[in-house]
Amino acid sequence: MTMITGVRVLTESGLSEPRDVTVEGAAIGAIAPASTDAANRTDADTVDGHGKVLLPGLIDTHIHLSGLSELEAMAAAGVTTAFDLGTHPASLVDELRGLPALTDLRSAGSAASAPGSGQSTVMGFPADSVVTSPEDAARYLSVRVAEGADLIKIIVEDPAKVPAALPVESISALVTGAHELGLLTVAHATTADAFRRAVTAGVDVITHTPLDRLLDPDVVALMLQQGTMVSPTLVMMRGVTANAGGDPSKALGADRHDGTAAAAEDSIPAAGQPAPDPQFTVACDVVGQLHDAGVPIIAGTDANPFVGMPFHVAHGTALHEELALLVSAGLSCTEALQAATNKAATALRLTDRGTVSPGLRADLLLVKGDPTTDITATRQVEAVWIAGKRAKMTR
Repeated sequence: MTMITGVRVLTESGLSEPRDVTVEGAAIGAIAPASTDAANRTDADTVDGHGKVLLPGLIDTHIHLSGLSELEAMAAAGVTTAFDLGTHPASLVDELRGLPALTDLRSAGSAASAPGSGQSTVMGFPADSVVTSPEDAARYLSVRVAEGADLIKIIVEDPAKVPAALPVESISALVTGAHELGLLTVAHATTADAFRRAVTAGVDVITHTPLDRLLDPDVVALMLQQGTMVSPTLVMMRGVTANAGGDPSKALGADRHDGTAAAAEDSIPAAGQPAPDPQFTVACDVVGQLHDAGVPIIAGTDANPFVGMPFHVAHGTALHEELALLVSAGLSCTEALQAATNKAATALRLTDRGTVSPGLRADLLLVKGDPTTDITATRQVEAVWIAGKRAKMTR
């Protein structure tokens, strides 16, 4: 058993008074008022939490993987759960699932896309991910289910920018079929018209955010009606606009001319600095529009290691940057934290995590400072537990 002593705990109403929190096996045990003699207990390994804050482990709702090193980087940064939205083959994903003290992985496998989709070409998705018609949706879904996909990702493109875009009828067939199988759907969309197509088809979550203009009011109203959620991936959108000159047709859909991708820390300013391109301001304004309307915002980065992607985003550390960008776009610090914890867990049907509560999975992040008033405090990682096992801080 492990006991974290004298720590303030993030709750739905803010930070608690100092508490002693126990970890028993893979679960959170008792949470009690801090005791002066807790540190002297001989039946538990104790961790001094005085002056620190205990958060639920962070959830990154959009990543891509190539191997073990990305899981190690995320674990060290306090990202205890991650949703892979486009890694293949399925055997690679299987090898990375359920590893002790490493980030817990969920995967969509290869995303559904139209014949000739630019995004599919960049990601190198296999031929069986191409959906040729609404009738072909069932065949695509059967392949993903056989591979063990936890959810379904759909590439939703703007026909004005990508003539080969999936028609709404095919998107709707994929959504309906996935729902019949009990699976959530996530749509890639980077323009306002692509958002409209995704919302019209009834997708559950949209990842990225428009770079061209604000969403039409009727689209936002339909999102509220349907309970659509958004993972803006602002850290990716900022990098894309810097590299593509703000052209939405190039955003996450076409290879860079030199066949390489820039690294986040090399080419874009820190949160709060002037945007590299006016299109990124649009992306932030859309997040503010959705937040003001009450559309749920969840945190994701699009972290990826692949040559050919329009921008490289670092695994783990990028989620801390994403939280800062969400705050810059209008969320409070607490709302940004919730976007990566309980709201992300609720959105993606993770009922065993997302809050620091007795009986839930012991995915925990101990940080210095108060991230409810200074979101950058999440970067001051003191310790991470994943299913009760302490993660390594360095590789």
